Amino acid sequence: MRKAVHRIVLVLITAVLLSPMLMLLWATLHVGIHWSLASYIGLFHDGHFRRAMGRSIVVSLGAVAVSTIILSPSLYLVYSRFPKLLGFTEGLTLMPFVIPGVSLAIGYITVYSSGPFPLSETPILLPFAFSILGLPFFFRSYLNGLRTLQVRVLADAAASVGCGWWRTFLQVIVPNVFPAILGGALLVFALSMGEFVITDLTVGTVFSTFPVYMDSIFMYNPSEGASMAALSYLITIMVVMMVGLFVSSVMLRKSRPIKRSD
Repeated sequence: MRKAVHRIVLVLITAVLLSPMLMLLWATLHVGIHWSLASYIGLFHDGHFRRAMGRSIVVSLGAVAVSTIILSPSLYLVYSRFPKLLGFTEGLTLMPFVIPGVSLAIGYITVYSSGPFPLSETPILLPFAFSILGLPFFFRSYLNGLRTLQVRVLADAAASVGCGWWRTFLQVIVPNVFPAILGGALLVFALSMGEFVITDLTVGTVFSTFPVYMDSIFMYNPSEGASMAALSYLITIMVVMMVGLFVSSVMLRKSRPIKRSD
């Protein structure tokens, strides 16, 4: 009885999660009484769409790079050297959840409109803004990975053979928490691909990304806008599945017993 209830709940949750994408696919593929891929084929013939999608991918990868290169060693430093500050850091990383996106965008415009870093209305600002927006997701995934390790034991063992802090981090810690870093990076990438408010307010049409272009198209061509939304669902699902398979293969390879040679 309990297994049946669990299966019913799982089916209902899956239906709720998939229903928006299925309805979008139905609306974009079912034209009159016929099924057609014309709306999707037309997207790839649209040069503006290809440029907007390419810009979103580049900016999202930039946000992933900022999160990985800057936040990974910083959070590890707090976790290993200043554990008493971990609670404060964890609360600080939740600020993007508390502050609305409009307020964040206005803050970016105010700070970066002048001064030594006039990045407002330039695409350079977006990877840094998106990395801050995805900080709660990256921090939680990364912290869970660190908590599965005996970090102090590994650091002491590395120091005993002459490894410095950076070498310990790059050659000992990173390989062990790589699936957690990859999971956090995936969340940052997915969030950056769909971010609209900060992009529209800080850069606008100067650097039209996929969400901004989709919003402008939806105003006068709802069918094409719906096709873009469905395509974004499919791209996100494909990326999640590929990363999930990669992480599973890595974890399976690590869990295999080492064969002893006679």
